[in-house]
Amino acid sequence: MKRFLLMLVLATQLGVAFGQEVRGPFTIPIGSYNFNRINIAFVVEDTVEFVAGNSRGVGHWSYSQSADTFVTYPHYLLETAYPWSTTLYDPATFVDGWAALAYEQLVESEFDYGYNRLHLIQSHNGAITSTVIDSGRTHRFWVDSLSRRTLDASIIARQDGGFYTKRQMLNAVWNNAGGWQLVHENEVREYTTGDATPIFRDIPCYGDLYSGRADSLLIADFNNTDDHSVSACVGTRSASLAIPPWDDCVIQNYSVMFTWNYGILLLTGYSPVLQLRQLTFDGNCELLSEVNAVAQNVATHPDYGYSLITQGSPGRFGQMNLQGELVREPAPFTQSLGLVIDKHIADNGDTYVLTGSTFEMQFFAIPWNAVLDSRGVMPEVPQQFTLSAYPNPFNSSVTISFELPRSGDVELNIFDLNGRLVETLRDDFSTAGTHTVNWAPGDLASGVYFATLETSFAHTTQKILYLK
Repeated sequence: MKRFLLMLVLATQLGVAFGQEVRGPFTIPIGSYNFNRINIAFVVEDTVEFVAGNSRGVGHWSYSQSADTFVTYPHYLLETAYPWSTTLYDPATFVDGWAALAYEQLVESEFDYGYNRLHLIQSHNGAITSTVIDSGRTHRFWVDSLSRRTLDASIIARQDGGFYTKRQMLNAVWNNAGGWQLVHENEVREYTTGDATPIFRDIPCYGDLYSGRADSLLIADFNNTDDHSVSACVGTRSASLAIPPWDDCVIQNYSVMFTWNYGILLLTGYSPVLQLRQLTFDGNCELLSEVNAVAQNVATHPDYGYSLITQGSPGRFGQMNLQGELVREPAPFTQSLGLVIDKHIADNGDTYVLTGSTFEMQFFAIPWNAVLDSRGVMPEVPQQFTLSAYPNPFNSSVTISFELPRSGDVELNIFDLNGRLVETLRDDFSTAGTHTVNWAPGDLASGVYFATLETSFAHTTQKILYLK
């Protein structure tokens, strides 16, 4: 009786609406700028904002998806004239904007000894500013207190606002022997929104920034030559903590996410096998999941998971959740996908894929629940979660149809009037769309049966009547 009451509750059908439309491709002609680095810096509602770099400086533009045109045309935020040369590092995205580091260096020659300066470019609520945060000499001739060269730099958003910057420097210091000595140093700066005075700190750990919290940050090096170990440290305002190396763990690093309570989530492996591993602060490297999926490019978001992108003809697109489960098996989404320049998951779950050349690019916006079929077209996707049966009543067999607004694990069962399981028709991963299953009761008694459909996001029941 309890099972029968439960079936009646399940008979209330749930309707769930999801945005499914894939937008694009949007074609962006940028002329003769010849940017060698292009990043999706920020997405707000309809507008996508780009930041780009070449030896001549740092460029910027924004694009409207609905109007399919520029909001702001390509232009230089920071323009560098020869003999200066500029290097742009990957930007970090915040709630209300983005920030990027640009390194200008004077080309060394016989007569002009190289100078350098590090620029911080910030965008908050559409207002863009550029500030020189450090300058110095780089040529070995100038071994004095101003001799300072930036070797590498990174920037990451802080979880409660603001951001951290980090760079590795070759710096001149006065040694105990009474002379100048060139040494490698790490410098980390902390910026809070609206705070013009950063907090400096020294952290004895090499690598890139992977997380910025209000009171701590993580620095890790996934580029060791043996490709099978990771060195990392956690820094705070008052101290730094060296983490035991994760040995025999990294095969190939696709993507990194850091959570303070558990350590690092590392998506790694060799195609076509992807592994999600959890790297804890005691040096352990635990395998959480393993799936068969090709991924040349990976975009991550702490609220959604991983978008798996593979270029080719056609290109392929798939998704994993934070537990390492495939929520969408990689499938074609366009007839041809060239070199992926950048990828980005916005806060609404849309994955942006930027592809093309340095003179003309294209980008797609793929909603988290969008579905693409094997012909490379975007089919209509049901907006409701439904279950139906035809004919009903039936006398030999019945076709059970169900519509899924998104992909996931599906279980389709048949129960009798007393709540006993009669047969399981489906128990697998199903993509979003319309699916049909035929059921022939055979020698079962005539009467009322219930088809129940259960997924990770909804469930429903359909009453069917079998008449011999």
